[in-house]
Amino acid sequence: MTLIDEVQAKFLHFHFGIIPDSLEEHHGQVKVSWYFGPSDNPHTISGQDFMYIKNGLVQSLDQYSYIPKPSDAGFIYHPLRAWCH
Repeated sequence: MTLIDEVQAKFLHFHFGIIPDSLEEHHGQVKVSWYFGPSDNPHTISGQDFMYIKNGLVQSLDQYSYIPKPSDAGFIYHPLRAWCH
């Protein structure tokens, strides 16, 4: 089971999608923007993933999420850095 499968299993009525035309690639560096949320507000959570790819494999992943704060209209910024082998 992948990480995306695990998250979707916890949030059954949420949908994950890639923002159209957000995929960019240049010399093994990839950027993609995405969203995750319920059907009535699918862009509740959004983010961007930045990947470095070498020999067809992801070498590192920087992921930035924008999650609304429950108390106001502001956002919580969640960076995540993962090294892949």
